[in-house]
Amino acid sequence: MDEIMRTYANDVKRFCMSLCHDEQMAEELTQETFYRALKTIHHYDGSCLMTTWLFTIAKRVWIDTLRKKKTVSLDEIAEDQFRTDETPEVLFDRKQRMELLMTIIDEIKEPEKSVFLMRAVLDHSYKEIGKALGKSENWTRVTYYRVRMKLMERVKQYEDTL
Repeated sequence: MDEIMRTYANDVKRFCMSLCHDEQMAEELTQETFYRALKTIHHYDGSCLMTTWLFTIAKRVWIDTLRKKKTVSLDEIAEDQFRTDETPEVLFDRKQRMELLMTIIDEIKEPEKSVFLMRAVLDHSYKEIGKALGKSENWTRVTYYRVRMKLMERVKQYEDTL
């Protein structure tokens, strides 16, 4: 398990960052992911990449965390808002765009969502993603392209309504 942690800890942490956008939370999610992976390592049968298995666990840890933490404190919001020297308007705009993107990404169905996150966030090759999902490299390329176009179209639609 030590070797698995050394090999995949950075990938799992980056994946967790893509979910929560908070360094400390991503670290906690990563630790919990490896804890759960250790408890259930006997269930890993090698039919998918180790990263795919770990990301699935991380996603479940994130969902469990969201269920437990139903509200966000005002202190957390204030801390996020005052981390930079940017104006409140710029911060607000960035936060709105990020929330919109996350909402759109959350609406994407599997396995397209996994393709997008593995490529855009974790920088896996199309070949690796295809192998992890049991699809061809070409299918992965086309799927990633279509998801990207869909995201750009949805963001443009939103901006046009403003």
